[in-house]
Amino acid sequence: MESGTMNSCVVYFYKSNKNYFKEDYESAYICSYLKKFGNSDVFLYSPATPLALNTKYDLYFIKIYEKEQLSDLYLFIKQNSISVSTIFFYGQYCRNNYELFLGYFSSCGGVIVEDEYDTITSIMESSNACKGIAYVADGVIRKNLGASHISIEKIPNGDRRISKNINQSFAEVVFSRGCRRHCSFCTIASSKAYDCKSNRLILEELQEIVATTNIKEIIFKDLSFDDRIYVYGKKSIGELAEKIIENNLNIKYDVNFRIGTFSSQNTEDVLLFRLLRKSGLVRILLGVESFVESDLRLYNKTYQVSDIIDTIQLCRQNLIYPICSFIFLNPYTKLSDFEYNLGECNRLHLLDFLPASLNVLRPEKESLLYKRLLKDKMLIEGANDIKIIWSDKRIKILADLFQNFYNHKKIWRIYIWVSILHELIYELKFLNVRPDSASLLKRVDDILLEINDKNYEFLLDIISEITLDKEKEELFSMFDIFLDNIENSYISKFKILYREIRKEIEISKKILKYNHSIL
Repeated sequence: MESGTMNSCVVYFYKSNKNYFKEDYESAYICSYLKKFGNSDVFLYSPATPLALNTKYDLYFIKIYEKEQLSDLYLFIKQNSISVSTIFFYGQYCRNNYELFLGYFSSCGGVIVEDEYDTITSIMESSNACKGIAYVADGVIRKNLGASHISIEKIPNGDRRISKNINQSFAEVVFSRGCRRHCSFCTIASSKAYDCKSNRLILEELQEIVATTNIKEIIFKDLSFDDRIYVYGKKSIGELAEKIIENNLNIKYDVNFRIGTFSSQNTEDVLLFRLLRKSGLVRILLGVESFVESDLRLYNKTYQVSDIIDTIQLCRQNLIYPICSFIFLNPYTKLSDFEYNLGECNRLHLLDFLPASLNVLRPEKESLLYKRLLKDKMLIEGANDIKIIWSDKRIKILADLFQNFYNHKKIWRIYIWVSILHELIYELKFLNVRPDSASLLKRVDDILLEINDKNYEFLLDIISEITLDKEKEELFSMFDIFLDNIENSYISKFKILYREIRKEIEISKKILKYNHSIL
């Protein structure tokens, strides 16, 4: 296919458990990459405002997040008279459920099951069967794998038109592909070799975002940004921080780091984290998963519980907010292990942000853990879904309960305030200008500790209420009432503290600016 001749359309569906519309970074980059082959547009689909396309496209690349969106997808295709044969599905949900999509849309172009950019290149350049897709031929689902790897340095900066259209306050960026680890529940590492962009290209994209959108909050979506040290060395992370400072980007940014890469006992690591904080790094997402060693072995993690505690300490002592993700519930989980995890979370003051502790294991199809569950007869594959067999039926009850509320807007609407307050107190402590701030900081710390304890007590109450004959609706009602009580008791307090701490931050910044001007 000749370069510049293809007219492509990228459509991603609104993520229903979010309380807001957002740009999908994966779609932004795919749209930019498709421009290498011609024109490309990107659209956000929301059921509230059905999307009517004014242009007919040669190819449609569509991403949905959940099975419930299939009805909206049918409607979108019908309303826009799109030929199903011109559609390719992409994204994690579509990749992990390619058989489901090919069951509903057997005549589609295919489901991208390998790297999107490698596969798109194959689609655009191949007149016959494209590599990197699953498709239906002669009534049979087939996979055509082995798409040639395209260097990440050939992928242009993301198309930011959606973030501009919805006045988004942050931008999500990605500077690497693949993964250097082999977590048992994930298949990303097995797809392609890891590669990452140079500091020069990273800086160029950050500068472009700031200049063209005026966005100052950047979220690095790399699976683990610190994996780049195996390509460029550990010093490269500090060098990027220095470049951000030298170029006066004045951004705040988040990254994902691995547990155990850095240590609070290593002076060089401590100095690096100070530099990162100075450059604007305010949040680090840590895939903790569990404080139970047997869980870490099950998930094929290479660190120990002591490394988790050390990494959290390293973040906190350098005034960077550690956002921890957990997978406490899996088919092998014992109730005593779950209780132990909750106790450790409470002790480390990690339970105030309740949604993190409700995550339930969902092994990706063909992952190591998926295969183990099949072997242990703890997973049954259905035509369009899978059924997990839990070793403890009480854990299954908890998993169903938690999954329901984890996917509910209500819990995120409430607990987002906890995350916001954490970020603000770290910022105020970093500015460290006015001694008068101490009393305000204590009030915020006290209320977060109170929420931490209330969440812990509630989860223990839930555990004590679980019996095999307990009605599911009773537990759901109990959880719902708890969330209502938290919302009624704390949201107004959160908002007051938010306003006060924002005001204190602005005062501190003005003092620093004045002090700097008279030097």
